Amino acid sequence: MILSLMAVVAAQVEPRVLTYADFSRPPMPEVPAAAMSRDISTGSATVECDVRGERITTCKVISEDRPELRFGMMLISELRRATLRPEVASKTTRFRMTARFINP
Repeated sequence: MILSLMAVVAAQVEPRVLTYADFSRPPMPEVPAAAMSRDISTGSATVECDVRGERITTCKVISEDRPELRFGMMLISELRRATLRPEVASKTTRFRMTARFINP
């Protein structure tokens, strides 16, 4: 479960914040198994991704809490399944997203 999700379009003059409403299928990452096995239920990751059409393509982890717990890879995995709404995708080629994970 994600506590908060924020994406800033990095390739535009005026950065734009994307919300869940900007996705026709939003990413829904969960706290990674590596963190859960250590009783760690919170973390965060920032990734930067390219967009082609409505799909998120190449992504890289910019920063994350405790990289060995793989919060960044969990976010990237879910972003690969996500799709942007057509009207958002037509204006976006790259974005940066920070996700904060929490497992209640």
